[in-house]
Amino acid sequence: MKMLKILRVASCILSCLCLAALVPIAIFFEWWCLFCLLGAVAFGGLMFLFIRLAEPKPAPRTDFMKSDEENAEILREREKREKE
Repeated sequence: MKMLKILRVASCILSCLCLAALVPIAIFFEWWCLFCLLGAVAFGGLMFLFIRLAEPKPAPRTDFMKSDEENAEILREREKREKE
């Protein structure tokens, strides 16, 4: 989990650096600024991917659409977690 947080912060910083470099590169090199824009989008996407990977999965809940056996299994698992 700590590694995902480090990767999330690093990709956020790299995305910001790409955006900061966008204006000067656009002034001097015109179309080459698209590489900075693509880099910012790519690193921003990685940041959101690392955020999603770090989130814990929610515990299953009982539901009227599930069968009685599935609901009973979910309740047994919930009781085991509460005992621990």
